[in-house]
Amino acid sequence: MATSRHIKLKKYVDKNKIVNYQTFPFVRKELLQSSNDIIIKLKENERLDTVALKYLGDGRYWWAIAMLNDIKMPFGNELYTGRNIRIPTSIDNILTKINAMN
Repeated sequence: MATSRHIKLKKYVDKNKIVNYQTFPFVRKELLQSSNDIIIKLKENERLDTVALKYLGDGRYWWAIAMLNDIKMPFGNELYTGRNIRIPTSIDNILTKINAMN
């Protein structure tokens, strides 16, 4: 079962006193990269969840690929046919690095 990125949500209040929860930690992609990562080219209509399923064994790890590639809008025009996408060879490495930063 996939580990949720929502385990340790941090609460913050914006200038309008609206409560929000940080679902992704603020991590620079360079800190998550590994020499073991692989690079693929996105195929037509390919989504991050299908890439995560193929390479990481679980589509729910799409968010790790988004973080590793600094993709802010995974459902927008940042994903296009032929774009190079870095894929971690181990989700455990990503989780360990993120947990170490919190």
